[in-house]
Amino acid sequence: MEEYTASQVQQLTRTVLDSSLEELLRAGARKMLQAALELEVDEYIELSRGASEAAGRQVVVRNGRIPSGSWSAGSAS
Repeated sequence: MEEYTASQVQQLTRTVLDSSLEELLRAGARKMLQAALELEVDEYIELSRGASEAAGRQVVVRNGRIPSGSWSAGSAS
């Protein structure tokens, strides 16, 4: 069985905690961004509700939503 020094244990612990914290922060940022975008889209659709083109169709409509987890964005880190 391998033995670790106190500084190695501290480094391993710090690495795991930093990784967990980073995941938590990313998830929170993702939820905040999603909520902000949803609000912006809803406001835009509401403001454009009465607008129609020459043929009488609405100019702006919501065609649905992408299922949760079906897309991802890269990270610059």
